[in-house]
Amino acid sequence: GVPLTVFDPDKGALDRTTCGGGRGVQSPQAVAAVSDLVMCCLPHPRILKEVVLGENGLIHGLRPGSVVMDLSTSGPETVLEVGEALAAKGVSMIEGAVGKGPWAAEKGDLTIMLGGDQTICCEIEGLIRLVGSDIYYCGPLGAGQTVKLINNLVSCANLAVAIEAITLAIRSGVDLDIVMKILPQTAADSWHLRNTVINKLLENADFTPIFKLKLAQKDLQLAVDMAEKLDAPHTCALGALEWFNQGVESGMENLDQGAILLTANPDFGSSKGPSEGVT
Repeated sequence: GVPLTVFDPDKGALDRTTCGGGRGVQSPQAVAAVSDLVMCCLPHPRILKEVVLGENGLIHGLRPGSVVMDLSTSGPETVLEVGEALAAKGVSMIEGAVGKGPWAAEKGDLTIMLGGDQTICCEIEGLIRLVGSDIYYCGPLGAGQTVKLINNLVSCANLAVAIEAITLAIRSGVDLDIVMKILPQTAADSWHLRNTVINKLLENADFTPIFKLKLAQKDLQLAVDMAEKLDAPHTCALGALEWFNQGVESGMENLDQGAILLTANPDFGSSKGPSEGVT
């Protein structure tokens, strides 16, 4: 195995890691002090900067020649800013934005979108393959984040339009079961239609988070910000973002991203099943 030193402010998460053989420490700086490679997976760009550059941050413990790998969705601007600060200390930064979900993480089967020095990426490929099986080098630092935001724009927009379609079907009074049998057989099909909308929401009224709504909203906002900066069309992204913003504002930020169904169709509980099925 590979020696693993871990910090997490969530004691439960830290305990699960140490039970698996990792060694828990009390700060990011303490992780950096004993590590040649540090992997970060964090929920917000602000937190990445705090963990790397803040008080007791990684930067205070890292040695020249070590590597920081960001698996978060932080946006290209943040990784470039953090990478520049680390480079001044002789530390390299690469990005390894991840795709798929918790089920893939548990199996070490994530999709990894790499960015940064390609030589370093190749040198640590063996370690990267412990967490991911589909690994793509996207380009210099910032490219991995760019590809990840493009990916999540498509994902979130697919979910939003599927939710709108289901809401339209419910309100029109047509047989929803028939609609759900037809759509996956046509060009209307998508991963979110089959897995999130049909299997998770309609069949099971399950809003337990696989990917929290607030994280999807954050990623989509980063994609919109990038599109605006590049003067790229983003009409569909803005439409989808409106649903995610409403979901967060309605207090559903910690439910699964599919909870935008409840924003688009408040009568879902009474029209498709008991409201107590929503968790």
